[in-house]
Amino acid sequence: MTISDLPDRVERGDNGTLGRKHFTGRDPSHWVLAGLTLWFALLFVLRVLHALPLEKDEAEQLVNAQWWLAGYSGQPPLYTWLQIGVFALVGEGVIGLSLLKHLLLWSGHAAFYFAARELLPDRRLAPLALLGLLLIPQIGWEMHRDLTHSVLVFTLASASLWVAARWYATGATHFYLLAGLAVGLGLLSKYNYAIFALALLLAFLSTPNGRRRLFDRRILLTLGIALAIVSPHLLWMLEYREDAASSLADVGMMQTNAALAGLGDLGRAVLSFLSPLWLALLVLSPRGLTRSLSHGLLPGSGFPLGRFMLTALGLLVLMVVFADAAEFKDRWMIPLLFVLPIQFFAFLDAGTPRRLRAFAALTLLVPVAVTLTLLVREGTLNLPGIRPPPRPAFAELARLATANGFDGGLIMTQGTWLAGNLLAAFPGSRALGADANYGSTPCAPLDETLLVWNAVAGAVVPGRLARITGDVLGNVPSGFDPSYLLLLDGERQDMEVALLRLPHGPAVDSPICRHALLPATDVGMERLD
Repeated sequence: MTISDLPDRVERGDNGTLGRKHFTGRDPSHWVLAGLTLWFALLFVLRVLHALPLEKDEAEQLVNAQWWLAGYSGQPPLYTWLQIGVFALVGEGVIGLSLLKHLLLWSGHAAFYFAARELLPDRRLAPLALLGLLLIPQIGWEMHRDLTHSVLVFTLASASLWVAARWYATGATHFYLLAGLAVGLGLLSKYNYAIFALALLLAFLSTPNGRRRLFDRRILLTLGIALAIVSPHLLWMLEYREDAASSLADVGMMQTNAALAGLGDLGRAVLSFLSPLWLALLVLSPRGLTRSLSHGLLPGSGFPLGRFMLTALGLLVLMVVFADAAEFKDRWMIPLLFVLPIQFFAFLDAGTPRRLRAFAALTLLVPVAVTLTLLVREGTLNLPGIRPPPRPAFAELARLATANGFDGGLIMTQGTWLAGNLLAAFPGSRALGADANYGSTPCAPLDETLLVWNAVAGAVVPGRLARITGDVLGNVPSGFDPSYLLLLDGERQDMEVALLRLPHGPAVDSPICRHALLPATDVGMERLD
């Protein structure tokens, strides 16, 4: 998209907003989609060229994708299922990790664009709404730096929004089917999608047209498809209640802080998530922003997008008041507030093309800034006065393991970040991280074991890793002399790790690996606590 592709003239509709036939100039849609495609392709190449170290979420997926499970470490399984499928096509490693993420990013932005075209009074405003996403840091930056499940929930929330818009407008049977598919997959992407779905349901109930859609007997098709898709994970949650509860605790549902503190943190998370987007929209059109925040129904279609946003925030407030939620992370707002650009441009008042072009220019600076930041971060680009941040020395850790005689086998570490990076360095191995709950895990014959942990406790295998080691190996090794290496952790803080190679693999009769002598294709499934 070029700035010259923006409208030559902006006229006022009867209601003071931009009407479907009041936006003149060339349609820049194809330039925006083509530009995003090229940018995502560039970021994919850059990520592949700098394979190690893996980021935290990448490492977790490399570890989790060793097994087909109905739930992983308190998270829904869909991302890992997709990751396993991509690995089957292109092989395990950073290529598969990056390919899946960037395909999902492109799909999410494309779905958002088509939803905007469906909902906005003038479809030619959709490219500006799409570009507005770049001013949301969790989407324009964090999704490229790391994140996995949040990328997937953004993609499915965007797809669900398009389905909901078409369903609301037409009531066609195939949109009842697609709604069930979208909801089922969305609930398997990330748990905060449930708030998205509930808020959209309540928003539909607030309008006569929405009630007609919901109280149609075809809604049973929607419910049946969604339930069929999500039922394996629901059964997993019933079987592994502690793992599921750990995810609820992570979102603050088991905190006991005062409601005032929870409301304050919610307000901070909302403001942080929407900055600097809200400021750019305010400069573009103060009246447009005010109108968009005070109207629940979109002009023309009557779709209750504003009511959806208000209801989503109301549900979060109820979580604070009745569930003692006290902590909110910015990224949890992704499926709830990402629709603000559509809401704003639906109520954009008449203005000058200069401001629209300035807004587009501002958003187009984001891909440039993100790309340059990633190049500097990886050490590819050297800018005067800017030093790249230090990187964890996983290559050196792998060399230390090799020097200790380890060339592949079972890798057990204190966390999935360590486990995933070592698994990438020793393809064909198996890896377990003690900070994750895997449910049931298959076993395979392995000749040797590598233990790696944070050496803050010295030469003592810590807590949960010691328990898992005892389960897998039949005993916890003692009286050993591990090797040590100073390594940066995932937060770029100094961390000394201890490394120990054991010349034997899992015990045949261990609670996990009693089937270790069977071929990998015939392995059993046992509980890993």
